[in-house]
Amino acid sequence: MTTHDWSSLKKAADDATKPIPDGIYDIIVAKAEATRTSAGDKDMIKLVVEVSSGPYAGRQLFTQQVISPDSGFALTMFFNAMAALGIPDVAAVAPSGDVGSLAQALIGRASRADVDSREWQGVIRNNVKNFLPAAPGANGLPAAVPGAGGVPTPGAHVIGVPAAASAPPVPVAVTSAPTDVAPGTTPPPPKLPY
Repeated sequence: MTTHDWSSLKKAADDATKPIPDGIYDIIVAKAEATRTSAGDKDMIKLVVEVSSGPYAGRQLFTQQVISPDSGFALTMFFNAMAALGIPDVAAVAPSGDVGSLAQALIGRASRADVDSREWQGVIRNNVKNFLPAAPGANGLPAAVPGAGGVPTPGAHVIGVPAAASAPPVPVAVTSAPTDVAPGTTPPPPKLPY
C-alpha cells in the first residue's frame, strides 16, 4: 500500500477548489455532456472548460447551456454561446437536432470565458457568466479585426493575453443615415441594435 503526504494532498485539494480571480480567460472545452435539467423538462449541455493560458492554466470551470424552447431570450443566450464556442450554425453540426452530436462537436473548441464568483451551497465558486469569441487564430478561424468582437480593446481585463495585444476600438459603421435632418444641423446619434 502507498503512503501519502496528507498535508500536500490537502493543500492541492484546497488550491483546486479556491476560485480564480474574476476576469476573462482563454479556455478550451475539455468535456461536454448532453443531459436533462434536474426538473427533467429541458435538454442541456454540461461543460467542463479548462483555462488554457496565463497563471491559472489547467484550472477547470464547470457550467451548462440549457436549451429553453419556451424562452426567446434564453435561446438567444444559448445560440450566442454556441457561436462564441466556434459553432455559429448549430444546424450544420447537429442537423437532426441531436443534442449529443452538438455536445461532442464542442469538445476541444477554444473560446474565452467571462468569469466571476458567486456563492453556491455556502461556498464561493467560479461562475462562467458568458462565453466570448476565441482569440484570433483559435478554432482554425482567421485572425479577427482588433476591437471587433474577438480582440480585446484597451482596458479590457483579459487573463493570459499581453496588454500589447490590445488595439484601439474600431468605429461602428452606421448602416443608414437619418432622412429628416435639416441641412447644416447635427443628426442625432444612431440607435444601436441592442
